[in-house]
Amino acid sequence: MAYIDSTKDSISLIYIIIVLPLLLYMFRNKYESMKDQLLSKQIKNIKNTLELEKYFQYLIEMIENRDVLKNKVMIEGIIKSHADNC
Repeated sequence: MAYIDSTKDSISLIYIIIVLPLLLYMFRNKYESMKDQLLSKQIKNIKNTLELEKYFQYLIEMIENRDVLKNKVMIEGIIKSHADNC
């Protein structure tokens, strides 16, 4: 909880209320963008082992949450892409 000193300006409370949700939204969108970009690659084009590990972690996460429509569509696209290219 933010401490508000009545003698000082309460600009810090405004930052917490307005800026923090915007930052969280930006970081969440950046994470989703990186995730989508990695999942759009073909497995044979991933050379870094860390990226390959992240790829499988994202894939497992999507399979566990396959009730979400976006995840279901992504899984089907990955399976079709794999069937066409491998």
